Amino acid sequence: MTLNRELFVKDPLTFVIPNDGVSKIGRPDDDKQWDVLRYELTSFVCEGEYARGLERILDSYVSNLPRATQPAVWVSGFYGSGKSHLVRVLEHVWADTRLPDGATARGLVALDTHTHIADSLRELTTQATRIGAAPWSAAGTLEAANVDQLNLAFLAIVLRAAGLPDKVAPARLRLWLREEGIEDAVVTAIAGDGRDVDRELRGFHLSVPLAQAVLAERPALADSPAALLQQFKAQFPDAATFDTAETVGLLREVLEGVGGGTVPPTLIVLDEVQQYINEDGDRAMAVQHIVQAISSQFEGRVLLVATGQQDLTATAVLQKLQDRFSVKAHLENQDVDQVVRRVLLQKEPARVAELDGVIDRVRGEVSRELAGSRLGHRAADDEVLAADYPLLPARRRFWDQVLRVADAGGRAGQLRSQLRVVHEANRRAGDRPVGTVVGADFLYDEKHSDMNQSGRLLKETQLLIAEQAKHADDGELRGRILGVIHLISLLPTGGAADTGVRPTAEHIADLLVEDLVQDGHRLRQRVPELLATLAKDGVVQQHGDEFRLQTVEGREWEQEFSRRRAALSADAAAVGAERDRLLREAVQAQVPARVPQGKVKEQRRLAFQDGDTEPQVIDAVPVWVRSEWDGVTRKQFADLARGAGQASPLVFVHLAKVRSDELRDSVLDLAASREVIDTRPNPATDEGRDARAAMMSRAAAANASADGIVADVLAGATVELAGGALMNGVTLRERIEAAAVRAVERLYPDFGTADDARWATAVKHLSEGNKEPLQRLGWDGPVETHPAVKKVYDQVAASWVTGKVLSDTFAGTPYGWQGDALRGVIGALVAGGLITAQINGTDADARKIMALGVRLGPLQVRRESVVIDKVTEIRARSLLSKLGHVVTADPLPGQIGRALAAVAARAAALSGPPPMPQVTVPEAVAEITHQTGNAQILSLVQAGDAAAAFAERLDALDARRPARTSALDTARRLASAGSSLDSTAAVRARLSAFGAGRELLAETDGVTPILQDLTAAVRAALADAAERHEAARSEAVRVVEAEPAWSELDVERRGELLTTAGLQPRPPTELGDSSAVLTAVIARPPAGWDDAVDSVAVRSGRLRAEIAKVAAPRATVVALPGATVTSDGELNAYLDGVRSRLQDALTTYGAIVVRPS
Repeated sequence: MTLNRELFVKDPLTFVIPNDGVSKIGRPDDDKQWDVLRYELTSFVCEGEYARGLERILDSYVSNLPRATQPAVWVSGFYGSGKSHLVRVLEHVWADTRLPDGATARGLVALDTHTHIADSLRELTTQATRIGAAPWSAAGTLEAANVDQLNLAFLAIVLRAAGLPDKVAPARLRLWLREEGIEDAVVTAIAGDGRDVDRELRGFHLSVPLAQAVLAERPALADSPAALLQQFKAQFPDAATFDTAETVGLLREVLEGVGGGTVPPTLIVLDEVQQYINEDGDRAMAVQHIVQAISSQFEGRVLLVATGQQDLTATAVLQKLQDRFSVKAHLENQDVDQVVRRVLLQKEPARVAELDGVIDRVRGEVSRELAGSRLGHRAADDEVLAADYPLLPARRRFWDQVLRVADAGGRAGQLRSQLRVVHEANRRAGDRPVGTVVGADFLYDEKHSDMNQSGRLLKETQLLIAEQAKHADDGELRGRILGVIHLISLLPTGGAADTGVRPTAEHIADLLVEDLVQDGHRLRQRVPELLATLAKDGVVQQHGDEFRLQTVEGREWEQEFSRRRAALSADAAAVGAERDRLLREAVQAQVPARVPQGKVKEQRRLAFQDGDTEPQVIDAVPVWVRSEWDGVTRKQFADLARGAGQASPLVFVHLAKVRSDELRDSVLDLAASREVIDTRPNPATDEGRDARAAMMSRAAAANASADGIVADVLAGATVELAGGALMNGVTLRERIEAAAVRAVERLYPDFGTADDARWATAVKHLSEGNKEPLQRLGWDGPVETHPAVKKVYDQVAASWVTGKVLSDTFAGTPYGWQGDALRGVIGALVAGGLITAQINGTDADARKIMALGVRLGPLQVRRESVVIDKVTEIRARSLLSKLGHVVTADPLPGQIGRALAAVAARAAALSGPPPMPQVTVPEAVAEITHQTGNAQILSLVQAGDAAAAFAERLDALDARRPARTSALDTARRLASAGSSLDSTAAVRARLSAFGAGRELLAETDGVTPILQDLTAAVRAALADAAERHEAARSEAVRVVEAEPAWSELDVERRGELLTTAGLQPRPPTELGDSSAVLTAVIARPPAGWDDAVDSVAVRSGRLRAEIAKVAAPRATVVALPGATVTSDGELNAYLDGVRSRLQDALTTYGAIVVRPS
């Protein structure tokens, strides 16, 4: 007899999972951890998303290595999917970690069938050789950092991997010791004193031994250890916060340290980043910043890998990280299954045939497992029966669902829990014969303590199951039954998550089968018997064919339920109201919201109604529900439908009494359980919460039962159209739809006149300015004769009709037109000139009406009394062009109004105070503005000659205006500047007289001759003044040149002196035209020229004195004093004084220049 343990490659009774199914990233510290790493590397299943993830990560890195940015990686998967295992393997194959026995990580991981991964690792090594530094990695869990400062948590991981203290300050101190070349000596000295180096570094602020060791190597650093410690405290302060720039700087320093002066190809793994972030937006922002900084620096050599349970699209906070992590690897359920099969369930090849033979003999038992549920046996399971043995696929799915909610924090269900559970299950079945599988109750035995701690299993229930397992009468089976009942109770029983597994005798027996040959028949007999006994003893409570564990508080809830059900049973009105609600909601769900009508499939609303009053028909098809519970028999219903008449759009639905007593029982159960749930206080104990959950489960079951009965009622419901036409259809919905489709034809009998899908095309062409939209519908006749157009045209009178009135009229009965049809009709009437339209009081053409969409509230229309033909329209457009208006496709009346307003504005702009003209709009043209619509177009054409002539006149005035106003301005400025000249008096008088008239823009130019005469008079005066000034200057220069000293000066010096004195030759004044004359007279008026002539003599005297100074550099100027002499004595005294003064100056300076004072 072969035992199960003999089937496995790894004997479950002797094999131990070294890491207990939990991977912890980071470098091993002791022999045990090295053994764990060896196991994790050798047991790594490089398949599925694990292989694709490694391939994607490595390929992305080597592809982006030469680039400026290295994309970061996000590894996601449910809690326990193997993310940590994957990134730990990546961490060590990246650096090709060498184990103590000489084995390497890449050699231990099975990569033989994954050449692309192996090629990428070789390329990584090649690039590392080119860079000159071996690949290096750091890994850690942010969750474990337990700090709010991400940069410090990140640096702690890197520093620890580099063999440095994980705090910034001591790490920087150690880096300083390394840089100074004294690290080894200091470490040796401290260790020699029997002290722990790491501890001394962590507390370096107070470490006297550290200070002594440093001073022994660098005595000049400080006078004493205490002084050095103070220096260290100042130089290496504790970092409460660390900004991104500082983080990157320290990271570069560390990487260059491990890389021998250069940054090596670096992998940094941050595990459980999502847990670190949680829902904290600030932490997510911090992650963004650090990832951005690292990815965009280090010449693309640093790869950052982060892990989380969910994809980055899962939450609003994670979505902020999408741009930062552009490379993604996501682990799935099937990847976990492969790991379990490879690591724990792999069979010896020689035993597979034997196992297959046993499985073939018991396929019937296997295939009936959990039949009728979503977890039951599937055809695909046949392919993995041997691979999953001794677990059944359906049972594994059951465990998977239970584990999702059973473990503490909801963290089970996946790789780490499944590895432990499956391994222990193998051990239980190991010594049993082949053909014996693991019962589902094993999960209870394995997890009941965890479930109790996490609140998933009440202590009372746990003790109850333990007591029953010791019962003298089939105690073991009792315990197993109750354990399975509890596991099933953890599964959801409603909505999309409902597995369909229930605590029935059948499903419980299925899950307890172990011996696939013998147990099935035995347990399916014994389990119902024991369940009945347990129910009788009050251990479980039975609800229909389901069984649930009972507690003290649960019995209180059960008693409350029974009391309320009895009370409701006596209240027929309440039961009837609840029954009617269920029926009403069920029928409403079968009534379509809308049904299509006509070729355009216009959607028509349906309106549900029950009760005794016949529904009113407004804008929806009424669906009136009557039932035998209301006292309406089938015959009465038929008479009611026939009596409504053939023209009515009413749809009648009749419900017959079906399974009335069963429905009443389900309604009582549902109402009573809901009352208990709603009225009892929220439980504060685990027992109470379980009792509440059981009551909610009962309510769900009652609701499901009622729904099933109601479904039967609806399946037999009768549907008739008013008049008595019976509707056919497989479902109630089909029958109601069939009636409603016919009913809408009665509700909107005139819909057919506008039932054309091409109205949308007509509207589109109207929007583009097309004037003949009906051609798109194939209509070539007069616009007003189209059936739909005629109905609208008949509604439009000579007075204004609003768009809302038209919309309400034609959207309601008997028309029911869709929006495009009404818009298209109105647009056709406007384009054809049959009606005039305005939007918010402004004329509008068809194109603007189409732009309103279906909301025609701002629109109003009226019939036109005057119809404009094509010739008149063309003539009107031509006249608008002559008026200077740019003709568009907009309505002509609106354009005429704008054009005439522009003409009036031009006339006003050309008018003004004298000498500007006073331009008025001719009466014939002004009269046009008093008309509207087509009458205005006709008025424009009739006044066409007058309008054209006036436009020509305005053009002529406009053309003259710039030159004339410029000439007038220049003339006025010249007259003002030359007002002191007698020669301008007469012409200034002419200018004044001209300014009093209005002839500035007259056909004959009156201002230019005045300007010319003014220019000539001022020019002559300026020329005469310039001539006089030049004569005086020339004479002064002649006198200067006669000075003896002048000839002693060089030409350049002469020029400088003349320029300084202002006696250099001046260019002739520009007097060529009026503007030049005006510029000249403003620059120097006539009076200014007189002053200039008078100043020439003064400037000449100053120049002669300067010449004397230049010729005799020591000469000084002596000014002779003035005096009044009245006698010879006074004269002699004056001359003696002058002589003495001149003699003293001559003695002192050697040369003098004498000038009057």
